[in-house]
Amino acid sequence: MRYNENMKNVCIVEQLYQKSTQEYTSPTHTHDGYELFFVTRGSATLSVRDKHYTVNEGDVVFISGNEEHRLHSKSERYERVIILLNAEKADTLLNAKELVSLLKFRPAEFLHVRKLNSMQTATALIDKIQKELTMHAPLYEYAVNALLEQLLILLFREDEATTLSTPARFAEIRKFLEENYALPMTLEDIAQRFHLSKYYLAHAFKEECGISPMQYLTALRLSHAKRLLAETSLRISEIATRVGFAELNRFCRLFRQKTGVTPKEYRREKK
Repeated sequence: MRYNENMKNVCIVEQLYQKSTQEYTSPTHTHDGYELFFVTRGSATLSVRDKHYTVNEGDVVFISGNEEHRLHSKSERYERVIILLNAEKADTLLNAKELVSLLKFRPAEFLHVRKLNSMQTATALIDKIQKELTMHAPLYEYAVNALLEQLLILLFREDEATTLSTPARFAEIRKFLEENYALPMTLEDIAQRFHLSKYYLAHAFKEECGISPMQYLTALRLSHAKRLLAETSLRISEIATRVGFAELNRFCRLFRQKTGVTPKEYRREKK
């Protein structure tokens, strides 16, 4: 793609700066765009809406657009690197929407502060972004966006590597499916709720549970359908809808595949 005048102002990074302060309290404030900040020295307390955190050297913080937050440094010298992103450009120009999953559409239990094990690698990428923003070499906007993508991939992979690392996390996903099986949902919907890539979710869930998330969801729906067929006189089409199937034909086909009989035959056997 050739550079032309119409390609100006595509840079996703609106501001990148380092800040060093002594004891400091910021007013409660918001940003239109997304904010990332990396704590490189000292510690502080952070409030984001109704959540409160202690942030320390080596932490990264994810603030979404228009998300109220307030910070108070606790140490004599508190240093951080702040990156402000244009939300509209990030949503439009980033090649994978998973890269903004830590910055938007997050579950209520989302933790804004994460320990970053690869801070040295992140800092090196940030330094390169800063250099591009300072030098303004030809096509620097695209270089900045490419480096930003590398940084977000690093953050996403590190977060994803720990998200499903405990049995409790798998239990949380299973509980969500068990409580919401009747709702229309795709693998992508589930992944977005737990800020995971759908590919990673499918692989890790199958490794832990032996089946994919969607197979688990189908099994839940069919199990509840069996109960309704045996215990109620509801029409089969209504049962299909109640357990989450939008199409009756698909419900009947899957039911027969899994049980060897049609829903009508199953009901007859159980009566």
